[in-house]
Amino acid sequence: MNEQIEEIENLANDFDTISPGNCFIKEKITNLYFPNKFKINFQDCHVAISKNGGLIAVCKKKNYYDIQKHSYVNNDVLVMQQNAKQLYTIPICWNPSKRWIVGFDFSENENLYGICNDGTIYKFDLLMKEAREQLTSEKFIQEKIYKVKFIEKGFIALTCYGVFYYVKDFKNVFPKSMFQM
Repeated sequence: MNEQIEEIENLANDFDTISPGNCFIKEKITNLYFPNKFKINFQDCHVAISKNGGLIAVCKKKNYYDIQKHSYVNNDVLVMQQNAKQLYTIPICWNPSKRWIVGFDFSENENLYGICNDGTIYKFDLLMKEAREQLTSEKFIQEKIYKVKFIEKGFIALTCYGVFYYVKDFKNVFPKSMFQM
């Protein structure tokens, strides 16, 4: 009887309850293939995870410089499969003292975007391995962006002037003022 109770307890430990009626099982699906030399300080980097679980992207935050030899995150955005077997590096040209990324995530359409403090919006293309600047709003250029939260196909931005703007879609960056602090 004691052996059966232990087996039931071990099985129960594999499940986590999110809310009543919803739970998931902890199960290893794949191995992680990080090379030994490849280390990322995740506290000083933005991390984006695609909604369907396919890709993970990493880029540095403001005032961070990786002192490791052959560092990837200083001048590139890293995009990898979740098991880190395939790694893409996308070079990005910027002056970190004037421009840095404040919002970094995948959109609802699984496109990777980075929004900079000066209003610049980058769309990262994995196939071409390039960061493409998109048209942005004059309001974001003038007011500078302090913080961003991605929502569906667009985002909400807080500017340095304390104004919240809502952009419905990345394809048409037309900010609508929501409220002012």
